[in-house]
Amino acid sequence: MKKILLVVIIMMMLACKQTVVDDSKANMHKYESYYQSILDNDTFFEKSESFSIEAVMNQVGEYYRFSVILDSPKIAMFDIEMMAIIDDGSVSVNYDKVMPASGVFDRSYNLIPYQQNEAAGYPRGIILDGLCDKAKIDLLVMVSWRNEDSSIRFKEFFHLQADIDSKKP
Repeated sequence: MKKILLVVIIMMMLACKQTVVDDSKANMHKYESYYQSILDNDTFFEKSESFSIEAVMNQVGEYYRFSVILDSPKIAMFDIEMMAIIDDGSVSVNYDKVMPASGVFDRSYNLIPYQQNEAAGYPRGIILDGLCDKAKIDLLVMVSWRNEDSSIRFKEFFHLQADIDSKKP
């Protein structure tokens, strides 16, 4: 009886491990496909009709932290996935640098105008942070979300600049 119980426990542990590995592979595939879709896109916007988006830069020691901030939704946005990459002119995924993403490796978030409940997955906004060694960079950003009944997936692409010397008034 103990042997059977031990075998069942081992099989369950292996099944759980396999699920984690499968999820990791699926998430990595999603990350790579989003990265490539940003690189392949040829139309980028500077602002959206559906939300506010901006890029800011701060110095952290000898490096610079860029942040892409998405907030002030004008429509209900569900299952938001977001990714920002530094535009270095490349046409292929740069595996040397990990670019920030939300909703790819972690849970996705929802934004609803004038509503906020962090515990339920409805934050005020979403911030993607990354580090770089330049004080001014161009960012290419993809934001994807679903409507309330999940029947339509929207996707917008943005070209933003983050500059340590540009300060908000």
